[in-house]
Amino acid sequence: MHFYTISDCQNNNIKGIIRNSALATPVANANIILSNNESDQFITGTISNKNGAFRISKPNNNCVTLTVSRLGYVSKKVLINSNTYSNPFYIELTPDTITIEEVTVVWKPLIDYNEEGDVALNVDQMGNVEKLFLSDIITNIPGLSIDIDGNVLYGGYHVFTTLINGERMGSYYRGKPGFILAGIEAKNIKRIEVITEPNGRFGFYTPVINIIPKGDLQDIYYASADVGTEDKYALNLDFTKKFKKLTFRPSITYENTQYTTKEEEERSDIEATTTQAINNLKTNKQIAPSMEVDYAFNRDQRLSLDMDYTSTNFSNNRNLTYLDGINICDLLSNKSSAYNLSAAYYKRLNIGFGQYGIINAKASVTENKDNETQDQWILDKQDKYQTESSNKNYDASLFFNYNYHKKGLFVSANANVSYSYYTRKYNREIFDITDNLWHEQYLYENNTTTRIFTASLSPYASYLIRTPKKTSHYFKLTLASYLRNEDNENTQQVLESSSIIYYTQNFKYRYSMKKEKELMFLINNRITPPTYKQLHQPLTYVNDYTMQQGNNGLEQAYNIEGVLSFCKNTNYIAISKGVSSKGKDKEKIAYDFKIRFNYRNKEIVQDVIINEDNSIIYTWKNAKESFTSAFDSKVDWNVNKYIRLSGGLSYNYRVFNTITRSENKDWQGNVRLSGTLPVDIKFDIQSTYHSQEQNYNTTTCEYYDMQARLSRFFLRNKLRISLSAQNLLSHNGIKTEYKDDESNIITQKYPESPIVWLKANYLLFSYYKKR
Repeated sequence: MHFYTISDCQNNNIKGIIRNSALATPVANANIILSNNESDQFITGTISNKNGAFRISKPNNNCVTLTVSRLGYVSKKVLINSNTYSNPFYIELTPDTITIEEVTVVWKPLIDYNEEGDVALNVDQMGNVEKLFLSDIITNIPGLSIDIDGNVLYGGYHVFTTLINGERMGSYYRGKPGFILAGIEAKNIKRIEVITEPNGRFGFYTPVINIIPKGDLQDIYYASADVGTEDKYALNLDFTKKFKKLTFRPSITYENTQYTTKEEEERSDIEATTTQAINNLKTNKQIAPSMEVDYAFNRDQRLSLDMDYTSTNFSNNRNLTYLDGINICDLLSNKSSAYNLSAAYYKRLNIGFGQYGIINAKASVTENKDNETQDQWILDKQDKYQTESSNKNYDASLFFNYNYHKKGLFVSANANVSYSYYTRKYNREIFDITDNLWHEQYLYENNTTTRIFTASLSPYASYLIRTPKKTSHYFKLTLASYLRNEDNENTQQVLESSSIIYYTQNFKYRYSMKKEKELMFLINNRITPPTYKQLHQPLTYVNDYTMQQGNNGLEQAYNIEGVLSFCKNTNYIAISKGVSSKGKDKEKIAYDFKIRFNYRNKEIVQDVIINEDNSIIYTWKNAKESFTSAFDSKVDWNVNKYIRLSGGLSYNYRVFNTITRSENKDWQGNVRLSGTLPVDIKFDIQSTYHSQEQNYNTTTCEYYDMQARLSRFFLRNKLRISLSAQNLLSHNGIKTEYKDDESNIITQKYPESPIVWLKANYLLFSYYKKR
């Protein structure tokens, strides 16, 4: 052990140079680990550059140890205290002179940087992580933090998508809360990859963090219980059990929610003024069991079977009271059920380095049933209605995918063939008290049977460029070709359509500046032909004027959007080629300013046409042009290591050209205080202001809202207890006013009184199986 008295009091950073003691030459790629001298617990780490230099952030505690190691050298430990020293200082490593006949060494540095600027932390190269969790490791990587929900943040704003072995974490814990990061022990993790610009890797273009465990995640046990005010409660049990190649995932969810809302409305016209008060009591009870069974032939081939069932009882007790004393009571009750049964086959083909293909075949059957009854009382008169509907779908699809990734180039091609057969039945009846019988209500009966065949081919390409001058930009292009054949037995319609779509074009330019500042420009251009909507959202296709089938009345739609962003992060991961990750403890303020715009012309939207016989036809039409611009700002202040204060301001300006030109604008502001209280209680308080907003003839008045949360972990981060409150200010009411030449309608809506939730989440991993 060597003892040094070193510190950099000006910037609280330790700077040094690693040299060969025999030759006085720099030692590159040496591992430098900073740990607590008393507990020997890992704090942070880095590696030396090609000149042997390094810089590492020093915590506030005065007693830390710097461990320096390199293959072929004798490791050295340096004790650090708070006395001053000449900067930089030198650490000399002695070459290891042990002679061995033959050895095979597998070694990786603590932190890796590849040519594309990604950062990876080799957790298995770290020592003394037995008492640490995955969240502890992530928050020690410069630029990364975890919010109260368990989301990984980059610079405080950009939410990462968290993956395990390149797959969404949802595929492991089925979309459960993100506190899973706090429950995985670091000793089970092999490597953490931080990819700020994946450029299509794993199917993402936004930041991802990929966690590579030392083995396969085995059994998972998850349970949650929620209790809220106004008779609200929920229970969820979710398990994952593995038996060699077979995996079972049973789950069940039960929810009971009740909401009470109020609404006051005043209508004024030339003749009179009427006032009504509306009280709604909504109750929803739902139970949903499910089972998923997977059989894995190997890592690249599996067969799965999913079974889901949902039963829902919904009721709405609605009372209307008018100024003249007339009272209307409306009781709506709906019992619905749905089930889904599907089987799928997945095969990954590893073609070569950076190349792979995917084959995915799936077949499913889905059925939904609804039985709705409505009782309405107006004075002494009672009306009864009942509605029955059922939908049944049979679907089969075959999907092919090819991916090629090399440095900045990503090429992909998708081919898909699918066949669907579905039936729709709908019937609404009214009860006649004169003959005591149910009668079909006119124009409310609809029975259809439809067959659809679809084939598509979509090539895709993107290219990402990074330069030593800290810039990166990418261009991506998607082409798509579709063929669809639809046969409707009820209306005797046959639709055949095909199109080649120049679908999307994107360009992004990013420039990383000094002092953790970054400038980014992004533009997207989408072109949508008329047949695209018809292919993906089937309706009854008619021409607006001739009432004939087809899309002759539709034109191609255009959508252009852009973003200009300027930000500064308190800690950041450099994305440019050849630049290391770094962070400064003294940086307290982060900000992010964005200007966004969106221009749309001839957008294809849904329309409703009523024929002369009063029949209703759903079709498409081209909307006129619209323009939207917005300014967003966010400021983040790290008050200290326990408290963070953030705020934001958004301004929106919109222009719509319909029958008349309409302009509207609004702005929103929010303040958020979060951090950690004594005994590790995390808190989060957010207050929001919404300005007055006008949309055509409707004006929504300004209002405030606030929500607050507290949470704490127990049982070695396996149990989380949280307390939250919402609608703390908005329950005072939100006022809207509609005004035209003939009438004026003022509405005051009161959301439910402040809702308080007490939640408990328990998540347990049995173990990771060693590879």
